[in-house]
Amino acid sequence: MKYVKRLKKLAMVKVAVLACNHPDVKNEILVLMKSENYDRKFDEGCGKLKWNEILEKKAELLLGGKFGLPKCLHEDITSLMKPIGLQMLYWAKYVEDNFICYRYLCHKNLNTSHFTSQGTLCKKKAAKDLIKDERFSKVQRYKLACVFCVEGVLKSTENEIKRYAYNLWCKLSRSERQKIYSNCAKESQEMELVRLWTYRFNKNKWKRLTNGKSFWFYGFEKAVESGNLVAVKYCWEKINPRCRDVILLDTAVNLLKRKRNATSDYHKLFVEDMYAAGKKPFVPRDYYIDVLIFLISKMPEAEKKKLYKKDVEINGYSKVLSYLLEWPYQNNFLVTANRLWGDLPERGYAKILLYIVNKIEGSKDRKKKLKCGEESSCNYRVIFREFWRKSPVHYKRYVLSDKMVGVRVFKEGKDILSKLFALENFTPSDTRNIQLVLSCATKEEKENVIFSDDGRNICLKALESGKIKLADLFIQGCSISERKVRQFKEELISCINVSEIHKKFILVDKLSLFDQIVRWVYPIEMQVWEFRKKIASSYKCYIFQQLIFEEQWEKVEQFLTYCFSTEEEMCAFKEREFLQVAGEESHGSLIVNSKWQAAQVLFSWLGLSANGVRELKKRTFFDFAVAKNESFNRNMADKPEQMDLFCRWCFTDSELVKEFEVELRQWRDRSSGEETEFFNGFNLAFEKFLLDFYEDQRGVKRKLEDDVLDGSNKKVKLQAQD
Repeated sequence: MKYVKRLKKLAMVKVAVLACNHPDVKNEILVLMKSENYDRKFDEGCGKLKWNEILEKKAELLLGGKFGLPKCLHEDITSLMKPIGLQMLYWAKYVEDNFICYRYLCHKNLNTSHFTSQGTLCKKKAAKDLIKDERFSKVQRYKLACVFCVEGVLKSTENEIKRYAYNLWCKLSRSERQKIYSNCAKESQEMELVRLWTYRFNKNKWKRLTNGKSFWFYGFEKAVESGNLVAVKYCWEKINPRCRDVILLDTAVNLLKRKRNATSDYHKLFVEDMYAAGKKPFVPRDYYIDVLIFLISKMPEAEKKKLYKKDVEINGYSKVLSYLLEWPYQNNFLVTANRLWGDLPERGYAKILLYIVNKIEGSKDRKKKLKCGEESSCNYRVIFREFWRKSPVHYKRYVLSDKMVGVRVFKEGKDILSKLFALENFTPSDTRNIQLVLSCATKEEKENVIFSDDGRNICLKALESGKIKLADLFIQGCSISERKVRQFKEELISCINVSEIHKKFILVDKLSLFDQIVRWVYPIEMQVWEFRKKIASSYKCYIFQQLIFEEQWEKVEQFLTYCFSTEEEMCAFKEREFLQVAGEESHGSLIVNSKWQAAQVLFSWLGLSANGVRELKKRTFFDFAVAKNESFNRNMADKPEQMDLFCRWCFTDSELVKEFEVELRQWRDRSSGEETEFFNGFNLAFEKFLLDFYEDQRGVKRKLEDDVLDGSNKKVKLQAQD
C-alpha cells in the first residue's frame, strides 16, 4: 500500500512539473515577474493570494482540459504546482540579480528535465543549459561556469571542468577580464567563487585570496556562505576526508546562525523592495536550508546530536525542526524530532507546535505569511497529530498548564487551541487534533482552559462565525459538569455586549444567527424572551438608539419584533422605556447632526401627538442640554444658518422661547473660556431668530411653516407645533 501511495505521489509530482512548464502557465508566471508584482510581495499576503489565484485558474483549465485528468486529482496536483512554480520564479530572479541575465530568458530556458522526482529544481542542470545558451554574453556564461560548473556540469573530471571554464576565460578580451577582476571585489558572495577561479586561471594566484587555506576548502566556505548547494557538494568531495570531519559541525552551526540572519533579512531586503533598488543581489532563503540539510546528511549520529543541542542553545528551540517543516523536507521532520526528545526544552516544543499550527493555514500577521502553496503541499495536520502523540508526557503537561517564563505567563497551550479552532478551512482532521490535545489534559487543566479568557474567546469566535458545533466540541472536550456548562454559557453570552450585537449581528443581517446563540444558551422559551427584552433595554436602549441614528428603520422594526411578541409590549416599550430613558438622547443626537427628517420619523415611530413632540423637543433642549453638547458646539460654531435651523426646529411657541431666554442667560453666566465665545455667538444667532420669530407671530415676515434644507440637500417640511 505504501508503495502504491509513493508511486501515486511521484506521478502527481511529474504532472505538476509538466504543468508548470506548459507555455500557458509559464507566460502567467512571467507576468507576475514584473517588479511591481514580484519584488515586494511574493511571500506576503497580496502576492500570495494573487499567486494562488492565477495558478489555480490555470491549473483547472490545463489539468481538466489539455491533460484530461479526473477532477479528484486536481487539488493535489495544483497544491504541488504552487511551490514548484515558485522555485522557477526564484531561480530566474536569482540568476538575473547575480549574473545580470534577463530573467525572461532564464525562465524560458527552464524545462521538465531540470526537475528531480521530488519536484525540486536541479540547479546544476538548469545552469548547464544557461551556459550553453549563446544569447548570454561570454562574461555571463563564464561567471555561471565558475559558480556552477565546479560540480561537473559537462563531465565529472576536474580537468574537463577546468578546461571548459578556462576556454571561456580565454575567449574574453582584456577589458572584459579586467572588468571581472574589478567587479568581483564588489559583488555578492556568489562572485567570490568567480574570483577564486579567475585567480586560479591567472597564473595560479588564488593563494592571495585564501589566507593559507586550500583551494577547495576556501571554495567550500564561500559556497556555504552564499547558499550555493551545487558548489558545496562539489567542493565537499574535493576536501581531504580528515578535514571534513573537523569542519562539518562548526560549518553547520555557523550556517544555522547565518540562516537565522537570512530569515530576518529576507523581509527587510526582499519584501521592503531593497532588491528592486539594486542594493543587494537576491539569494532565496531556502537555498541556505538546502545546504544545511546536505551537511546534516553527511554527519554521523553523534555529530547530529551535538548540532541539535547547539541549535537549541543558540535559539532556545530547534531551528532545524522548523526548517524541516519547509517544502520539500517535511518527510524528515518526525524522524528528526524523535532524536530530540530530552534535549528539546519544553518551551521549544510548544513553539514548534505553534509553528506547525501556523503552517496549516498561515498566520494573520503579514510578516509570517506562508510561502505560496505551502499550506496545501504538505499535510501539516497529520504532522501536528504525530508530533503531539509521540511527545513525552512532560511536554504535554507544559503546554496545557500556565507556566511562568521570565516575567510573563506562557500560554502556548491556549494559543494552540485558539489557532486550531480558528482555522477557516476546518476539517475532520482538525476535530481529531483538538480531541487529542484535550484528552491529554487533567480535569483541573480542562477547567483552567475553558474558564479562561482564551477559552471564552475560542467559543465566542466559533459562535460569531456560525460554528455552534465547534463550540460544543470545545465544551465536550473539556468534560465539565452540566451545571458548569450552563454557568459557562451564561457567562459567555454576557460577554457579547450590545455594541457587538449591533455591529456583528443586526447591521450585517445575522439576527437569526444571534437567535441561535441565545437558544443555545437558554433551552427554555421563557428564558429566551426574557433575554430578548433585557437586551432591548440594556444601556439606555443602546441598540435602538444606534439604529435610529443610522436611520436603519427597517432594522429598527425587525429588532423590535424580535424582542417583543405582541403589539401591546412594543407600544409599552416605546412609551415607558425608550421615550423615558433614551428619547431625549436619541432626538438630541439627530438634531445635533442636522438629521431633521430622521427626527420626524422618530416622532412618528414613537406615535407622539403634537403636544408629545413639543414636550420631547423641550426636554431634549433643557434636560439633555444640547447647547452644551460638544458635538453640537463643533457643528454649530461659526455656522449661523445651522443655528437658525436649530432654533426654528426647537422653539415653536412663545412660551418655549421665553423659557429658553432665561436658561441661556444662566448658562452664559456660568460659562468660561471657549464656552463663553460659543454662547456669545449663539446669543447673536438667537437674537436674530427672536426678531424673526416675533415678526412671524405678528404675521409680517413669514409663516411658521417653512422649508428647511437638511445635510443631504433634501427639502424637509418642518411643521411648527402649536
